[in-house]
Amino acid sequence: MVELKCEWCGTSFRRERRQRFCGPSCSAKWRMSRPDFVASLHTPKRAEASRQAMQRLHRNPKAMENLRRYLLSDRNPFRDPVKRAEAQNKAHKKLVASGYCMLSGGNGKGPTRPQLMLARLLGWPTEYVVPTRSLPGYPSHYKLDIANPERRIAIEVDGQSHWSKAVRATDIKKTRFLEERGWTVLRFRNAEVLRNLSAVLQAIQKALSSTTLRQPPETTSPMDCSSTTATA
Repeated sequence: MVELKCEWCGTSFRRERRQRFCGPSCSAKWRMSRPDFVASLHTPKRAEASRQAMQRLHRNPKAMENLRRYLLSDRNPFRDPVKRAEAQNKAHKKLVASGYCMLSGGNGKGPTRPQLMLARLLGWPTEYVVPTRSLPGYPSHYKLDIANPERRIAIEVDGQSHWSKAVRATDIKKTRFLEERGWTVLRFRNAEVLRNLSAVLQAIQKALSSTTLRQPPETTSPMDCSSTTATA
């Protein structure tokens, strides 16, 4: 037996003959670290062979059934990743690094922390209600995250849910409704408020300087609306 040291992981091991790696895993990792080897994998010939292999697999009912059982079994390490503690911790750390740590509220659950922080700095009310007077295709009223009723300035502090196509369309419809009624609508993301508050305040100050005092709308509280249907 020869005492050896793996060239990839540095682990000491013993074999009857000399070899560079302690096992096939380290050998494969070393190969994949070489750009020339990786480039040799991505050729038209290999791509066509892979496509044909997948076609044969899809034409084999027994193979497809075995694959389905494996994907649904506990042996699959990627099954339900969002339920795994390591996946949850990774997602949490990513949100923290992105400025979305420990955010609460939103989507009808009350003000988020960035919303409350900005509202307290401005001294403006949150969850301000603007009735739609039951216009067809609209909710009974809209809630504004932060509002200055006298100047008709609406501030929306958006979280990640507003990135979806459907929510963006709803936001555009809400903005148009408000602008047609004389409101100035400012939208900021949570990360903007948390990371670049000075720029957010400058944008709000600019909006203030370009508006004048107006008669505030009739409704200033959700309690003034008879229906509970609203869009934040």
